[in-house]
Amino acid sequence: MIRKGFFYLILALCFFANSNAFAYQFRDYSWGTPRKTVEENLLNEKRELSQEQYAMHYNENIFGSDCEVVFLFTLSGQLLCAVNLIWNNTDIGPKLKEDLTKKYGEPVKFNAYTEEYTWPGSSDYDKLTLDYNYGDTRLEYYGGDYFKEYQKNLINLFSAKNGYGPKNPPREPHIIMELDGGRPYGGYRRR
Repeated sequence: MIRKGFFYLILALCFFANSNAFAYQFRDYSWGTPRKTVEENLLNEKRELSQEQYAMHYNENIFGSDCEVVFLFTLSGQLLCAVNLIWNNTDIGPKLKEDLTKKYGEPVKFNAYTEEYTWPGSSDYDKLTLDYNYGDTRLEYYGGDYFKEYQKNLINLFSAKNGYGPKNPPREPHIIMELDGGRPYGGYRRR
């Protein structure tokens, strides 16, 4: 009887230990991969990288169209927390939505007036979003707790930089976008 209970305990632990493997991922990159590892992999693929403090990006042809691929890293530890794919046109959006719907099921639409969709994961910070409005298409992968840490740290940096604190919180809901010159999530606003 004890052996049977021990077997089920081990089985349950294995299942929960691998639950992060079911998160949305870009290619074979796991959330929390160190920046240095991502950089080495991309350089081995002969990618021409541009680097910023918490991001690196390169251009690639994806789904038959030029695309900017952006890797975002946590502020502390420089661990992979998000990947954004940005095309300079909206033509690819409907095809991406169709392919992603086949793979992940029906998305949640943000509102009736825009082409913005999300495929929720296990939390608000583990999701995949697709947005094809305003002249470009953006596909964004968010890496769970790593992305949550990234956002929290950006808010703290912004608050410290602008004198906000517990007794003086910012009044605007989009404080993350105001950090770093108005570019959302560390550097990439719509063109």
